[in-house]
Amino acid sequence: MIATVVIATSAYPLFVCIGTKYKKWGALFGFTYSSAWFSLFFYKFSHLIRECFSTTKESLIFEMLHELPQYVCLLLLMIYFLRQIVLSFKRSLLMNVEERSTWKMENCHMYQHVEMLLQGRDSTTTYEVERRGFLASIATRLKRWMYKPKREFKYSTRIICIFVVCFFAIYMVTVTAIQVEAIFQAILEGYSKVLAEDLKTDLKLWIDCYSWAVIGSAIKTWIILLNMLTWHRHHLTRLRQGDRMWLPKSAWKFTGSLSFLTAQSMKFAGFQVAYAAWGYSIFVVVFWGFLGIIVSFIIHPLLEGKSSFILHFLYKIWPALLITICIYVAQLVAAKFCFLMQNGKVFAIDNRKAFNITSYYLFFFNIFLGILSCLLRILKGLVLGVLFLERVQKSILPSSFEVMDPGYSAYIGYILIEHVHANPVLRVFIHLLNESTMENRIPNSRCSNRSSRQNLLQNTDDTKNEDGRPDLATKIARFKIIRNRWNLAYTLIRNPGLVGLRRSEESSDKGASCESAFATGSAQKLQNLGGTVELV
Repeated sequence: MIATVVIATSAYPLFVCIGTKYKKWGALFGFTYSSAWFSLFFYKFSHLIRECFSTTKESLIFEMLHELPQYVCLLLLMIYFLRQIVLSFKRSLLMNVEERSTWKMENCHMYQHVEMLLQGRDSTTTYEVERRGFLASIATRLKRWMYKPKREFKYSTRIICIFVVCFFAIYMVTVTAIQVEAIFQAILEGYSKVLAEDLKTDLKLWIDCYSWAVIGSAIKTWIILLNMLTWHRHHLTRLRQGDRMWLPKSAWKFTGSLSFLTAQSMKFAGFQVAYAAWGYSIFVVVFWGFLGIIVSFIIHPLLEGKSSFILHFLYKIWPALLITICIYVAQLVAAKFCFLMQNGKVFAIDNRKAFNITSYYLFFFNIFLGILSCLLRILKGLVLGVLFLERVQKSILPSSFEVMDPGYSAYIGYILIEHVHANPVLRVFIHLLNESTMENRIPNSRCSNRSSRQNLLQNTDDTKNEDGRPDLATKIARFKIIRNRWNLAYTLIRNPGLVGLRRSEESSDKGASCESAFATGSAQKLQNLGGTVELV
């Protein structure tokens, strides 16, 4: 825990510099801080390089490979902060750039999603910036893959960071596995003179199988990580569409503890990295054993013209396996062409007597077939569990026990939290509210604001723009004032107790008293007329 606190505290200033609203000062301090760390790591890296050239030790090379992700991340942070410094100075020079336009550019996918919902068709990218050049074309392709314009989806920064850490974790575990292979090779070379030739050949085959297992496990894990990103996008898109049928019942109906889901969501990042490392390591061991057995006891003896106990065992049981497969295929053929109506197109038994007689005679055979089927069931569960151990988007437990899977529960809590707090409709709605509030805010005092509204109501002449057209903004502002005052009058009619809470002439200014008298008088007149309009 002390080491965790030290590491988190040393990296926390970088997150503060990224998340602060003072982009210029945050970028300057972040660039200085990341440069200092990079200088220290680079000094250590250069020291290791000098020792490698002087002593030629492989352990130092593996140590440098282990620390390579740190240098890459610090270098990327330096580039990011330097880019933010340049952009902040550009914004300070271009005074006409508004902050809300920057928000729209950064959240373009949210606007596209809302436009698609309102228009019922794929909307064009309104805020997309034209990109040119080789690097810009690569960035555009990555953007298309990340945004998915047809679905208006963009991966969150947090999920991208989690999977980047997963890729780095797999890289470090792979380097460790290659280091173990180098140790095996050194041990084999050291004892090559005292070992028999057959044993030396078998050990060399197992070491080669270990190399292929490491490579295959790394490729498999990286493919599954990319597939997990696809599943994350699919699940989040379904949640935004209102589809919760794929969730467990406790999370779908929100009958479980919300505090439990929130606590599980905080575990998702760490669980995902740990599951990826464990899945990679376990698959290396299992795949290594499988390849070793296949190569050492089947492929190599066949190539050398020798025999092994596995080949001898297969030679003894192949008639039973062949008969079992033939009877299994015969059951499928008979079920389709002899028992089902219209050759299997209708799910109804045509010849019930023959079906019952056949089932009776096959009953005892299916007992022995069930023994093999049970073993295959255990083997399939083991293979799928090992193969998809790092994927937490689907539980390895049955559907009724999904909540007992800690990794799956952490994923469900995380995706629900992200759906609630990063919903495009909600975010765009709140931003539009803030934008309209900023537009309607006038820097005058409250009294002058009320007097200006009063003057706007009294001046019924339509003002015109420079091109001779009526001023639409003035009409809209007058309409809003009239609408709000009538809503106030209706509210006072339906709630007479609120009339006494309005500001009196002694405790308010002239504009406020006029406005209060206007609303109260209108309410009394409508009430005398028997108005029964209710507010929605």
